[in-house]
Amino acid sequence: MSICFSRFTAFLNLLRLEVFFLSFFFVMLVRKLPQDTMIQDKICRQKYNLSEKFCWDLPEFDNESHPDYHFKSEILGDATQYTMYTTIVATIPSVILLLFMGSWTDKYIHANKCLMFVGALSFAVESVIQLVLAVNFDSCK
Repeated sequence: MSICFSRFTAFLNLLRLEVFFLSFFFVMLVRKLPQDTMIQDKICRQKYNLSEKFCWDLPEFDNESHPDYHFKSEILGDATQYTMYTTIVATIPSVILLLFMGSWTDKYIHANKCLMFVGALSFAVESVIQLVLAVNFDSCK
């Protein structure tokens, strides 16, 4: 039993980077659905001035017989457009920075750890900002 445990810990020591990336991407995927739902609710309540009950029941509208069914496609379209814009705004600076970061990480040994730390720190700051936005959901437009 001791031999298996020591081999397992030796294996985990080899996979430090992969475990970090696995947990990082798992957290990103887990928060994607609540974030998208919050964007849809914010658009529904703030842009279209619809009731809280209507926005709550919006995912369950599956037939076109509902009198306000047309709002569903408009809200989902606006949410998708907003998500696309935020992705573009985040991607363009990243691509430009990657041109310079590639040579820097080849030159310095600990550059990968520095970049992972900065990425994790910025992800944590973004999560705190989204938490504040979620708490102040009903604030002004």
